[in-house]
Amino acid sequence: MKKQAIAEKIFGAVAVVAIFTFLDYLVHTLSGGEIAAVPSFYYTHKIIFASIYAIVLVFLLGWFKINNVFVKSAIFAVVITGFLQIRYLLYYSYSAFFHEVVISSHILILFIISAIYFSFEAKRARKK
Repeated sequence: MKKQAIAEKIFGAVAVVAIFTFLDYLVHTLSGGEIAAVPSFYYTHKIIFASIYAIVLVFLLGWFKINNVFVKSAIFAVVITGFLQIRYLLYYSYSAFFHEVVISSHILILFIISAIYFSFEAKRARKK
């Protein structure tokens, strides 16, 4: 794999996480209330850890030759959300209701964003 292709995959994975985190920020801010409240470091940690997971996953999904955009996006969203939720459960004291709401919304948001990214990636690959 060429250096440019590697850089593009890394940039794409981090871009998906950045958009995901921004949309998550909007959801938490607009919904307000005690249930949606998170500490300020929540978003920084999300960007750091989700980016690591996303970069690894982008390469693993390519290595396993998973080409279906729907399947790729579903795996991407569920794995990253799952790892983030495990971190939240182990290190933070969010309520069970918070986890129930957050996991489903995170999977949905991340699935949509990653599906858009993977479909663009697939179109670019077909053009080459």
